[in-house]
Amino acid sequence: MKEAYVRNRTAHFDEVVRACRKNDVPLVQARIEQAPGDVLRAWLRRAQAA
Repeated sequence: MKEAYVRNRTAHFDEVVRACRKNDVPLVQARIEQAPGDVLRAWLRRAQAA
């Protein structure tokens, strides 16, 4: 069951990455433990660099 979960999770995030690239949306991967402000700042930096 764990293997199927990991496979599905990987496929899902791969699709998210493809969709963001296709639509020129900057993508920053984050962990739930990260402060939202830190994630937003990283995303804004990435968006400005694009």
